[in-house]
This record gives sequence, structure tokens and C-alpha cells, in this order.
Amino acid sequence: MRPFVFFPIFPPYSQWRPDRGTNVPECTAVCDQLENVPADAQPFTSTWYCMEFLTYSAITNPSGFRYSLLARSLEAMLLWSFHIQAPLLGWDDAQMHGFLDFFCNPPVGCTAAASRSHYLEDRAAPFKDWVINPDWRLFRRSSNKNGGLIPVTRDVFLRMVSDVKKFFDFYLLSTQSARPNPTEGVSRESWGLDRSTSSAILTEKQLDWLLTDALSSHVHSRHALQVMIYLGLARYTNLTAKQIVGSPDAQMSRDALQFLTHLAGVNAFGHL
Repeated sequence: MRPFVFFPIFPPYSQWRPDRGTNVPECTAVCDQLENVPADAQPFTSTWYCMEFLTYSAITNPSGFRYSLLARSLEAMLLWSFHIQAPLLGWDDAQMHGFLDFFCNPPVGCTAAASRSHYLEDRAAPFKDWVINPDWRLFRRSSNKNGGLIPVTRDVFLRMVSDVKKFFDFYLLSTQSARPNPTEGVSRESWGLDRSTSSAILTEKQLDWLLTDALSSHVHSRHALQVMIYLGLARYTNLTAKQIVGSPDAQMSRDALQFLTHLAGVNAFGHL
């Protein structure tokens, strides 16, 4: 298989101007890279739909919109389609599974142990004149003791599948296409991924400091209350972050509510 050529496509969030109506892509260096992609992959059309999806996501889900995370998923999708010279907009089940295999097992040359900026930022120049950072890598992945890449976890995998599904839902609806969404045939069990585990564990001393700091004048009183509750739940229960924080569609769990009732009777949290 030919070498994988990768390059950033979307601007950093600070330079994202969805309402300005500029060219897609705006950066000249990115445009030059897309010109080198075989026309069969439809690089400019696919990129345009991805940019439209970013804007649509920001409008329809402002509280849950995370530009950098979503742009990263879209970049991976686009670059994979450029590599196999097949348009993203025409993915079928086989191409979807090929992409997910690439996502779970990327070439080492596409990975780095730490995040690196997409561009060599020059605040004195407009974004269109910025240069691509040659040290940028598509994925941030750590290595194990044997030199191989540590596999992605199930949560990371499912987040990517969710991003792909939402993009194709948007595209198929926009074009009134009757084609099935290529994510429909994806089975999470077939990939055998481990569940996510926390890599950073706070010590008792650190948790004490965070709880104390939440009561300080540096944090708004309402936010301090939220921080205290979340830290208390994290410290004294086995609830997951999703169970603690909840979502617009899901109320806090019964265990969490019981714990809050308990906290209300503890002197240290007597002002709740």
C-alpha cells in the first residue's frame, strides 16, 4: 500500500469563521495539499460538507459542541478517504470498517506521544498564509513497553463511531439520499476493545486541596457548589463521570441523589 500522506485540514478554533463565507479551505497551504489529492476522492466537495457539518453542529448542539474533538474526527475521516482514493461521501460498509481498523491501528508515522499544533502560527499574518506544522500528527497515541501503540479504548472508539454517524446523518438528510448510514453495520463487540480506565488518579491530599480551593473566593459560589458535589461523588462513590454529571436527556442517578442527601447532613457541607 502506498505511503499515508497526512496534513491538517481545518483551522484552529481561534481562526474558525463559519459566518464569514471564505473559501473552503481558507488556508492556502491546505488548499495546495488538497490539489494533490486524486480527484476521484472528491477532496474539496468532501471538505466543504465537513465544514458545513461543523457549523451545523455548533448551531444545533451549542452546549455539547466541541470543535477540536469533532474536527479531529472529520480530519481522520477525510484523510483516510484521500488515502484509499474513495470519496468520503460514498462510503459503504467495507470502507467504514476499513476506516475504523485504521483508526484503531494507525501507521506509527501518523501518531505522536503529545499533541502538536496544526500550523506554525504567525499572528502577524492572516490565517490563509499560515504554514502547516511539519511535526503535526493525526493521532496522539502512547507506546507500550514493547514499542507498540497502546490500543484505543472502547469509549474513544464509540465516540468516533458517533461522530461518523452524525456526519452521515447530516449529509444524507442534506442531500435527501436514501442510502443507508455506513455506521449501521458497526458492532462494538466485534472490535474487542478494553473499557476506558483513568490514567490520572488524584491522591487524598490533592482531593483535599481541590475541595478547599472550591470554597475559596477564586471560584464563583454557584460553581464552587458544583465542584464540591462532583469531587465528593468522585471521591466517595464508584459512579462514572457520565452517571455523575448526567446529560440533558438523563437525570442524575438514584445513587447520586442519595449521596447528595448524605452530603447535605455532613457538617463540612452544612451550607448546602
